[in-house]
Amino acid sequence: MSSLILSFTIMAAATLFAMPTTSPVVSTAKGSIHGGTCPDTEANYFLSIPFAEPPLGDLRFASPQPYSKTFGNLDATSPAPSCIQFTREMSGGSIQSEDCLYLDIWTPANASASSSSLPVKVWLYGGTNQYGSISYPLYQGCESATDAIIVSLNYRSGPLGWFALEDAELTGNFALQDQLLGLRWVQENIRAFGGDPSKVLLFGQSAGAIDALAISTLPEATSYMKAVALESTPGSYFPTLSQAAEWNRLFASELNCTSSSTTTNLSAQAIRKCLRNVSVSQLNSTVSIVSTQANPNFVLPLVGTPYNNYGQGNAWGPNIDGSLITQSPAQAGSRVPLIIGSNSQDGTFYTFAAYGTSSLTLTKADYDDFLVGNFGPYASLVNQTYPLSLFNKTSFPVFEAMSTVVTHSRLRCFSRTGADVSTRNHGVSAYTYSFNHAPSCDWMDQVPNRAAILELLGAAHTAEIAFVFGHTQNLPPPSGTCYFTSAEVTMSKWMVGAWTNMAMRGSPGMEWPAFEAGGEGLGLNFGDESVVGEIDYSMCDFWDSVWEDMLE
Repeated sequence: MSSLILSFTIMAAATLFAMPTTSPVVSTAKGSIHGGTCPDTEANYFLSIPFAEPPLGDLRFASPQPYSKTFGNLDATSPAPSCIQFTREMSGGSIQSEDCLYLDIWTPANASASSSSLPVKVWLYGGTNQYGSISYPLYQGCESATDAIIVSLNYRSGPLGWFALEDAELTGNFALQDQLLGLRWVQENIRAFGGDPSKVLLFGQSAGAIDALAISTLPEATSYMKAVALESTPGSYFPTLSQAAEWNRLFASELNCTSSSTTTNLSAQAIRKCLRNVSVSQLNSTVSIVSTQANPNFVLPLVGTPYNNYGQGNAWGPNIDGSLITQSPAQAGSRVPLIIGSNSQDGTFYTFAAYGTSSLTLTKADYDDFLVGNFGPYASLVNQTYPLSLFNKTSFPVFEAMSTVVTHSRLRCFSRTGADVSTRNHGVSAYTYSFNHAPSCDWMDQVPNRAAILELLGAAHTAEIAFVFGHTQNLPPPSGTCYFTSAEVTMSKWMVGAWTNMAMRGSPGMEWPAFEAGGEGLGLNFGDESVVGEIDYSMCDFWDSVWEDMLE
């Protein structure tokens, strides 16, 4: 997928924010937090606030622990270190460190503990649970912290966040616990920033949406949030601990940290000790080694795939450990009201990431390999439903066919599943959407700044993020030269407001009808004009049956 990930040319992170003459200060039980002011909006920022003990030593491959120290006066004007990045890098130029459990906060400039009771929006970034960072410029909240507080929190990636192996008595889900601890910190501290802990929206995109959905299914979900917003959730079926073991045992074996890789049997304690002594560079190289053993034709979003030998490209994500997670979200459903949707061309991002400029010259043989690599014995069935002949009128038929299969199988139809099971099981309101707009600007530095590529990608995976964060100028952030059109600015304001309303009252507060369990249901189509209408789930009965068979 390296074709999509271009070299970073992000300006120094310190230049993202203005250095104020008099900094805003917030008093907490741990000490005073000294922040800064956003350069172009009436908002303040507080960066790199610790919410957990550094996950080092015995806390490596372990549950996080609350931050216990006092810090007196904390300088909160410098970006937090990013958690260790695996396979890709989306660190926004910040350093990488295992000591990375920090959060950032943006508030309206006039917010205060004494006079404000603002809604709070907590962000979980995507990145296949292998990479990502709160320091990535697209996720800064200066533009959207107008009538709400924005919180973004780091969580451990790759094996450091998700390694699970019963042989080592490690049940994984450490990153999920990082996120829960961050939400607990918000509940305990956000009043000091002018926020209302009873008005919290947890929102995430891609892998961040999967994690947010998992949290929303927990019995304690209502203690942490009023609602959840899930943007392009690539799957809602999780492997069991035993199903996850195949990948994790292979990974540990490559590190010589399992019984099968030595001449003597290692105890669980010895395996954990071995893993905790492995260097970051060894972890990273082993992730790459194991990933190269995966199916080279595997293109689908790789998070949460329990099907035996299905792709094997990545197993870093939540698992059903029997204690924290007892069911897949597809069976459990959210316990809080939810916005859930996908982008109409989500799949183009993945296909272009896999094939790069070769996407324009893909052949029928490539399509056949793609189907077998992604669906194994179900390849023929998928080919019958999505024959290349359906796409012959497009400029790049094979690219469009692959991308459509990815969009439908792993993103759009899981939106319907999430909405349906949540309304059925818990009686909560679900609001579905389809983001159909192809942005006029490249929205992140991974998208090539070429008009032809933007047209090819269309309403791709990640395309909605700039709108949800209110980034409408200087695109891609932080210092691009492209500006959204006036219509796009209007749509961005609408989306920012709808997400804020979810935090306040558990509904978008606008003309957006709730999903009806068992039916196709009306939703919102974000496009050149945002209109209420049917979301096209016509292909989802097919995919539901495929997944049901695959997961038996």
